[in-house]
Amino acid sequence: MDLLRELGELAFASRLRRLSERLMQGAQRVYRASSLTFEPRWFPVVFLLARQSPLSVTEIAGELGMTHPAISQIVSILSRRRLVRSVPDPRDRRKRRLELSVRGQRLAEESQALWEAIRGATAELIAEADARALEVLGRLEAALDREDLFDRVQRHLARLEG
Repeated sequence: MDLLRELGELAFASRLRRLSERLMQGAQRVYRASSLTFEPRWFPVVFLLARQSPLSVTEIAGELGMTHPAISQIVSILSRRRLVRSVPDPRDRRKRRLELSVRGQRLAEESQALWEAIRGATAELIAEADARALEVLGRLEAALDREDLFDRVQRHLARLEG
């Protein structure tokens, strides 16, 4: 028995989390097998900084649609591992921006082949399940942009009480 499946819509977020954890664990195994010291949760930040930098934590969070604290946590780890470095903002010397260090750039370059393999394997997985999965995910994100879960729940509670 799979309780989360049985609960349907009530456990939707939990099922997405479970799916995410399974995908992240698989990616972690890929990195370990390749002897790269890399965590899947670092990927969006490293990839973004490899593509476009320097950026502030706020800019990274906005670009990725993630929270400032989540990005700060990842950046803190990447800084301790000397994969990112802080540089002064040329427009305001009091502010700092982030870019990949030489070590971080090398790691991003070494990861390219793995990232392409992960992309290919994920595309295969999506096609096997339903090629429209990314489209559906995008529509879910857009629906949450229009009205988040909290507001939707409040509306349903008002109907139940009224």
